[in-house]
Amino acid sequence: MKTGNEIGPSGRLMKLMTKALKKQFEKVPIHSTDGEDTKNVIAKYFTPDAGWTWYAVESDGDDLFYGYVESGIGSDCNEWGYFRLSELKTIRGSFGLPVERDRFFEGREIGIDGDIKPRAEA
Repeated sequence: MKTGNEIGPSGRLMKLMTKALKKQFEKVPIHSTDGEDTKNVIAKYFTPDAGWTWYAVESDGDDLFYGYVESGIGSDCNEWGYFRLSELKTIRGSFGLPVERDRFFEGREIGIDGDIKPRAEA
């Protein structure tokens, strides 16, 4: 599959999956973090105009991710689950803005309860 790209609100090309991210995801294939209480977040995706956020912790290296989703409709709907890059590329918020990748996101850890904290230094 080709690298996922979207046009960001500035009109510039937004890469949802970069070569560097793909390389990081190669180290955490689907099911590789099963049973861990804390997982490393590799990428953060969000809707700038709808309040949804996807924290990707595993990937099949192509289109499928596993991670934590913060719902734009309320915290009681937040959950762990699977999502696809191809799906993220089709989502638009209330003002028609596409999903973006947080380019300035620094590594974080996320607990099974969805608590996000800075990644512990090794």
